[in-house]
Amino acid sequence: MGIGVKDSEAAACIDDAEGRFEQMLYHMTHDIRASLRALRVIPDWIEEDLAAQSPPEVIMDHLSLLRGQVQRADRMMRDLTEYSRVGRVGGPACTIDTKDALCRAWTDVGPPPGFTLQADGPLPAITAPPDDVHRMFRALLDNAVRHHDQTTGLIRIEGASDQGGVTFSLSDDGPGIAPDMRDRAMQLMTTLRPRSECDSSGVGLALACKVVERSGGTLCLSGAPPPATRGLCVTFSMPAAPP
Repeated sequence: MGIGVKDSEAAACIDDAEGRFEQMLYHMTHDIRASLRALRVIPDWIEEDLAAQSPPEVIMDHLSLLRGQVQRADRMMRDLTEYSRVGRVGGPACTIDTKDALCRAWTDVGPPPGFTLQADGPLPAITAPPDDVHRMFRALLDNAVRHHDQTTGLIRIEGASDQGGVTFSLSDDGPGIAPDMRDRAMQLMTTLRPRSECDSSGVGLALACKVVERSGGTLCLSGAPPPATRGLCVTFSMPAAPP
């Protein structure tokens, strides 16, 4: 048996194992979210049962804390479900109008007033599964807004075609990520601040990286380009649409 055959079989085994894991992850998150839906209403029941007894304020504070923890867990499960769907529930690859996909993702994020998305020049069309592209852009834009430390912000994107691919740079004017923390930031379920300080599941950048790599591209983090003195820049490549 040749080396090429062995490599092919090994790759097939890895793909099969990844598929099984992602399927298991999907079912686990689905079942856990069902339990969380029940936990979400239990504090309401307790509050209703105690309404006639004028319960101490500390009890109401604990119920509020419980609601917050359930919401955080539900968000984590929802994001993990989206992560498990990348490459499985995205539709076949097709030509995608990048600007349109970006605008739909921006609308889905629902940024607060004061945040602006700006395209610097035309954005070349790409070829990829449409649902996965939506997940990728939504994750990147949500990450830029969620981790911003000001009430206003500017998110900019530019794209350039190069040898059958398109390289995009999406940058923001937020606090950025320290160079020695950037590799860690792209790991699944990783947050750089305590979750009590930041409402984040730690899935966004890992999901975007997964979409890009499954399309044969790469994704890396750097500081925002000059003249910016702060912010994060996400540079990633995707297959170009056929001419």
